[in-house]
Amino acid sequence: PAGYGFAGPEWFRPGEIFMKFTGNGGSGDYTITQKQSGWNSVAVLDNLVAKESRGKYNITSEGGVTIYTYDSKAVWSNGGVLYTIDSSNAPLANDQLIRIASSL
Repeated sequence: PAGYGFAGPEWFRPGEIFMKFTGNGGSGDYTITQKQSGWNSVAVLDNLVAKESRGKYNITSEGGVTIYTYDSKAVWSNGGVLYTIDSSNAPLANDQLIRIASSL
């Protein structure tokens, strides 16, 4: 989103990368994690989202991908990769999380 810039990969290892985006005006930061995974959208819900969200999540379908949002996070799986956006340190709205997720 406007006002945020890529701060570089925080860390990476085979099959996983953690990227950080910081606010230009000190408005916090958010992270995107990409990890190799064999999970489909049902497995993402069952193994991650349902537990972390305590059953309180939203489902959005964009471009054939199911995106789960909860607690300032967006989680989805596509092409063997599990994606997570964590904006708990940034004032990002749910629609902004969906737009970021849709752009990846």
